[in-house]
Amino acid sequence: IPSRAYVGSVMFHANYTKVHVEPMQSVIECYHDAYFASMKSGNPYAIGCSYVYNTFCFWSGKELKAVVSSMKETLMESKYQYQKNLLVRALMLPTFRMVLRLMGLSSAPQQDHDINTSAEARNEDDIKQVLHLRAVFFVRLSEALIFRELDEARDAAKEYFSIGEVGCKFAVTTIPLFF
Repeated sequence: IPSRAYVGSVMFHANYTKVHVEPMQSVIECYHDAYFASMKSGNPYAIGCSYVYNTFCFWSGKELKAVVSSMKETLMESKYQYQKNLLVRALMLPTFRMVLRLMGLSSAPQQDHDINTSAEARNEDDIKQVLHLRAVFFVRLSEALIFRELDEARDAAKEYFSIGEVGCKFAVTTIPLFF
């Protein structure tokens, strides 16, 4: 009898294949289904599924009020397991801030300046840390470009490209999409 404990994880990873075949808008609900499957089994991928769902909703043009509501729910859920979901919070807060700024709300949280960007954190042995830092600076770069804050965009781009050679393919394929 196959285990249902990992159904959410399988759905989560299978959805990445769908993104390459189908438009992002049609794949979004699959991440929501993966979230619910993970929640049923208690799988820690639930918060990751919710993060990807929220991010895809934002970038695909879903109504901003709905995106803010969904992001608030995810951030509240991630507080219950703070240590395990610190990464999701660190990745989602810059996007959440950008959504609030697009809506014209002045109560947007400040950018996270407490992210460890030291040389030790950029050690290429820790590939996960490098890729997560790249994701954070990518969001900061896109926010600065959207709001035409060119000095902040320049600083974010410098940080993004100074992190290391790990994930260079990611950098080459994603940054040109904004230009």
